[in-house]
Amino acid sequence: MRNVHLTGTVALACLLGTAAAPAGAGILDVVPGAEAAYSLRQLTSTYTGPAIQVRVGTDTQDIGFVNGQLDTGSLLSFAGSGTAFVTTWYDQTGNGQHVTRTSGTYPQIVSSGQLVVNPVTDLPAIRFLNTSLERLHDAGNPWNPWSETLSVLTAASWVGVPTNANSLAQRLWTMRVGDSSRAGAGGENSLFALLHPNTAGDNWAMKSSNATIIAGEPFVLSYLSDATKPGSQDEVFMYLNGETIYSSTSLNIGAATPNHFTVGAHTGATRPFNGIMHELILYHSVLSPQDRALVEHSLMRYVPEPGSMLLLLAGGMAVLVRRRRMRSTAQ
Repeated sequence: MRNVHLTGTVALACLLGTAAAPAGAGILDVVPGAEAAYSLRQLTSTYTGPAIQVRVGTDTQDIGFVNGQLDTGSLLSFAGSGTAFVTTWYDQTGNGQHVTRTSGTYPQIVSSGQLVVNPVTDLPAIRFLNTSLERLHDAGNPWNPWSETLSVLTAASWVGVPTNANSLAQRLWTMRVGDSSRAGAGGENSLFALLHPNTAGDNWAMKSSNATIIAGEPFVLSYLSDATKPGSQDEVFMYLNGETIYSSTSLNIGAATPNHFTVGAHTGATRPFNGIMHELILYHSVLSPQDRALVEHSLMRYVPEPGSMLLLLAGGMAVLVRRRRMRSTAQ
């Protein structure tokens, strides 16, 4: 298993950022302004809606939270010995950008009466396999998820590693116009990879990182794009557990105008992600290094705890104790 590292900014967030958060606050309270946020835990103290809608047979039910965590008791009671499919993953920002699926195959949250979990951390997860959840443009609730600036942070884990080259063979998420990609993140030939808009935003470029995907290893992947720089100085970055794995600061990508957003594939079941996902948070802005570190630290609850020696170097045994306490009570 790859060693999990915390960069200086993420370590600083461990030391200062979350410790200063109000009691009961979620990460959207600490770093506000998200455009859309999907999770199996409550991300803000102001959100009172459900986490997901699930279907068992022909029946559907909304599943909410208990003490900030997914109400697995109600979920398992509803599923019984059957399989519960996720039909909607609700947006917790209040912007109504829910991702849904209405036909075909659906991601799972309960399989044959057993809760889908990350086997490393035992935290609930949504299982994607040849399926997706989508937010499609509509006249009543139009949405351009990215015009010039974008930050997308995802906590997930691969089950089956992509082994072929097919324009980002497995996608965690995709932004597109119709069927034409504009941006995305995922895997290609066993490496973390991304799509970013090309010159003037009229096309896209596929770029692989040097970071290897390891099946079953949880990760936090951050994608930031800034098309507001002068001339050919636009920027795209991707971070794995807080460490830079791709960067370009000499692009001329212009303003992209995607009106579709897909979680778990390109579209439908095309280039689908084969894995589990816990959380995805999207900002219509480029997060500062400090805010990015805070959000990444919040998502690191899904990643195995790093060795205590690293945390000792980051600030002493008190940090280790605080991190373990926050892990057990994270909102």
